[in-house]
Amino acid sequence: MNTVITPSVGRAVETVETVMIENRAPTSIKTTLYDLIVAIQDAVEPGEETLVVSTVVHLLCSGQATFLGDTSDPSLTVPLD
Repeated sequence: MNTVITPSVGRAVETVETVMIENRAPTSIKTTLYDLIVAIQDAVEPGEETLVVSTVVHLLCSGQATFLGDTSDPSLTVPLD
C-alpha cells in the first residue's frame, strides 16, 4: 500500500490528510513473439534495428517476457556468449 498525503489549507493550522491506496498487480498480456518484435521495432529509431534482438533476448532472459511454446525445441536456444 502507498500513502498519499493531501494538504488541507484554510484553517489556522495546516493539516494533512493521509489516505491508503492499494498497489495493483502488474499488468500482463498474452501476445505472439511476432507482435512483441513489431512493437519493439516501432519504438526504436531508424538505424537501431540491432536493439530489437537484444531487447527481446533481455526480456526473455530476465523473465519480463515468457515463452509459452515448446521450449524443448533446440532451435530456440539462444547462445549467451
